[in-house]
Formats: sequence, C-alpha cells, structure tokens
Amino acid sequence: GHYSIISDYLGTPVEAYDEQGNKVWSAELDVYGRVKEFTGEKDFIPFRYQGQYEDIEIGLYYNRFRYYDPEQGNYTQVDPIGLAGGNPTLYGYTRNPLSEIDPLGLIVVYRNLRPDEKISNGLTAKNPGRGMKPSGHVMNGSSPNFKGSQFISTTTDIDVARKWNKEGQTIVKFDTDDVVKDSAGNKNIIDVSTPEKAKAEGFKGRPDNYAVSSKEVLVEGHVPTNKITKVCK
Repeated sequence: GHYSIISDYLGTPVEAYDEQGNKVWSAELDVYGRVKEFTGEKDFIPFRYQGQYEDIEIGLYYNRFRYYDPEQGNYTQVDPIGLAGGNPTLYGYTRNPLSEIDPLGLIVVYRNLRPDEKISNGLTAKNPGRGMKPSGHVMNGSSPNFKGSQFISTTTDIDVARKWNKEGQTIVKFDTDDVVKDSAGNKNIIDVSTPEKAKAEGFKGRPDNYAVSSKEVLVEGHVPTNKITKVCK
C-alpha cells in the first residue's frame, strides 16, 4: 500500500497514515533524538533526525559517515574531517539541536556573501594561489583596500554570521568536506576558531583575537554551487 509521512520543521518523520487516512505510526523524539513515545511498529519508519537511519538491532543511528548514539547525544566515532569540522568535542551532534541538523555527521561553516559573490558561481577566494599567511588574511581581510588572498573567511557559529550580516547580504553554509581544489590547484582548511587552534597555527596578538572571537575557519579552495545552502536570517 501507499502511506503518507508527516514531518516536523526539521524534516523529522513524526506521523504516518495509510490510504484510508488511518494513523498507523507516530513517533516523538527528545531534543537529541532519543525515542520518547511510539505508536505502531518502531521499525516501520526507521528514519530519525535528518540523515539518520536507526539500526534496530544495536540501537544506534547510522549517519552515513558514522553512528550516532541517541542515549548519549553523541556520535560513537570522531568527526571524519577532524578539527576542520569546527566541533570542539569531535563527537558532538550540533551546537543547538533545536535549530540545526547534521544529516551527514559533519559540521558546516557559515559565510556572509559579498555583493560580488553569487551562489550560482560557487565560492572562490579573490586571489587563489597568493600565498598569504593565514594571520595576514585575518588581520587585513576586512580592510576596504584589501586586494584579497587565497582564503575564504567562514565561521563555525551562525550567530557570528548573523551579527556581521549587512543589508542585502546572504548567509550561506557548506561542509568543508565538500571543498575542492581552486584554480591554483590548492585545497586547505585552516581552523582557527578556538584559542588552542589559533595558537597551533602560530596566531598571536590581534589576528589571534579576531580569529577566535569570530570562530573563524579559513577555506582555501572552491565550493561548488550545489554544495552551498542559503540560510534563513
């Protein structure tokens, strides 16, 4: 037979109806995906939060790149893109599961697009292959006379993007794992979003303060159009 599935605002299946309009399944999950209430067969619809497929036998949710434990609210393996994922614990789901999803088991970064940047063109730095130091980019990137570097500035925190968003700018997000080589043949992700990470990259003084306060991740490479998602402000 055919069934209709009703989802909530995050895309989580919550109810299912048969062809006669009878409710045959419903589910209520807590904020981290743990099952609170069920009606019908639990495995009738094995999908939980976006990208998650419950393995009934082991009680974990398969999330493409790794397994998620709803009882703990964490993944059972580290983030496959490591520190570039912007996740301070490497095992965490999202910073705010009420408003964010992580369908691939990865963490996204955010950016305010300049007027000359179009999603239809993908994202590329102003000056691929320039060879500028990461600290130099962070120090001078917001200057009106800045001629650009090989880096694209992003943040791991959507609230930072919203704070600095200007009239007419679009906020976008993408997974750093989707970055490909730029026109100069380079691909590099430099995470300086925390004091520890910035220090590891040799940041000191104002560049260090700027990077950490903005939770910055520098992206060297190209982001394809189909990997970019527009974010509601």
